[in-house]
Amino acid sequence: SYQARLDSLEQYDAGLPQQLNAAGRLQGVLQGDEISVDQLTMAMDEAPLELALQAEVAGYTSASPVIVADLQWRDARWPLTAEAPDFASDGGTLNFSGTVEDYRLAITAELLGADIPASHWQIQGQGNLQQLTLQALQGQVLDGELRARGTLAWDPLLRWKLQIEGEGLDPGQVVEDLYGEMALSLTTQGLLDSAGDLQASASVEQLTGTLLDYPLTLSAELGIAGETLQVEQLDLASGKNHLEMQGDASARALALNWKLDAPQPDVFLPEVSGYIRASGHLAGTPETPVLHMHLANSNIAFDSLSVPQIQADLIAGMGQEDPLELSLSSCLLYT
Repeated sequence: SYQARLDSLEQYDAGLPQQLNAAGRLQGVLQGDEISVDQLTMAMDEAPLELALQAEVAGYTSASPVIVADLQWRDARWPLTAEAPDFASDGGTLNFSGTVEDYRLAITAELLGADIPASHWQIQGQGNLQQLTLQALQGQVLDGELRARGTLAWDPLLRWKLQIEGEGLDPGQVVEDLYGEMALSLTTQGLLDSAGDLQASASVEQLTGTLLDYPLTLSAELGIAGETLQVEQLDLASGKNHLEMQGDASARALALNWKLDAPQPDVFLPEVSGYIRASGHLAGTPETPVLHMHLANSNIAFDSLSVPQIQADLIAGMGQEDPLELSLSSCLLYT
């Protein structure tokens, strides 16, 4: 058995306590250039984390020792002593076999956190010191299942290329009151360049299901260049209604063109019938957007009010000095 104490840890990371007292048991054998760790356990006085390790190391004096290790943990969290941690794992296992230049990895873990919904994950991969190939990643999350495969790399730059699929996903588990059940299929790739800027793309092949009880289908080609979201193409459909969008969006400016063709407005507005055709531009900033809209050859009925023909132009901004302009070029009204 052993005991250890570490002091002044907060100077290395704010998530570490000032002092840690650990204790456990170490049992193993060193014979020649082989190490056998039959049992290595650790528990802490200041944090609930518990670790247990078994390992075999062959050729530990060589440049590429062969390692077979099984690690188990309970009550892992970060920060270590936080009552409401940013990240927590009630339990999990990690299995490692091979050399650091050619290894196999298997992980099973329960995850939960401030921005992480409760979930169970299984990962299998093969890697080296530069990258990890995800042969299979499977998660039970958002009341559904998420799967991914592809490559994650970190040397010389952080980069990825992934295929992601999912079924039965409820976004209401992340955004309150945004309930639904969605299926997802997308590919994404990108990197963090030498200047620290994100360069990425995502092809949403399909996002289908129901959201707030409305049918929904979405496909999109998206990109990120630094702080700018690039919408190369977005097509959102609910029933026979379609919304198309292209343009750029950032924290500083919006420049998005859109087009709405809605022969079934009652799909998302139950008391409205008719046919809505509109197009426009979204400008301004995310805090103070400015909407430019042209309503063309539309007919709308609401309750006892009927507008069989309407054409109009609207400019509306959210800023205090932004304009509010409505121009009707054709409008017939019946009750």
